[in-house]
Amino acid sequence: MTDHFPTHVAWGTSQAVLDTLPPWPLQPYEQARADQFRHTHDRYAYVAAHRLARHVAAQLTGICASRLHLQQRCPTCGGAHGPPSFRDQPQVQVSLSHTRLAVAAAASLQPVGVDVEHWDTFPPALLQNAQVFHVEERTALAACNVLSRPQAMARLWTHKEALIKLGEVQLDTLHHVNLAASVAHVWPPSGKMAGRYTAAQWQDDPHRLVGTVLVIGRSPVTLTVIASSNR
Repeated sequence: MTDHFPTHVAWGTSQAVLDTLPPWPLQPYEQARADQFRHTHDRYAYVAAHRLARHVAAQLTGICASRLHLQQRCPTCGGAHGPPSFRDQPQVQVSLSHTRLAVAAAASLQPVGVDVEHWDTFPPALLQNAQVFHVEERTALAACNVLSRPQAMARLWTHKEALIKLGEVQLDTLHHVNLAASVAHVWPPSGKMAGRYTAAQWQDDPHRLVGTVLVIGRSPVTLTVIASSNR
């Protein structure tokens, strides 16, 4: 896949990202949104994800991260939420994700979606949720070893979330998407073609994390882990 545009992906704990990356200034809408979070860990995750989005875009473009102006605009109401983009670099496709204690971001010149989740936040009852998983997916998950089932469920969920961020599916149609064939499969972090997508996944056992990135088309994926320098 070396003859195609690359995709840069990075993930880390919120604290590691905040400890390691420079404190590039947020846009006013970002600061206002961060200030609205009641819980500190949610605020840290939001800020870290937006900082990480600048980092991967800088890796992709060579532009200093402090000059990258991240914006979000709802296509329906025009509000400061919705798919992220960079004001002066419309060619850069960006996606970000934040969960309880970890964040991920991806930047590419092709449409991209990324999601990261803690697998221990997936209750066993979710396996029977017909509004989330296709019937064949539920069967495949039920066949998994009980010890590895949470990881498989989280991989499947992040795969679907990445599709949502690509605009390929909607939340209320998730159960129509059948990814049962991928339940027992883990895509390599460097990416591999899966139909019309380049798919890459990673798993971090100490933090009980899994992540998925999907890129429309063929693209080599560079995955970076942001580790705290304060350890």
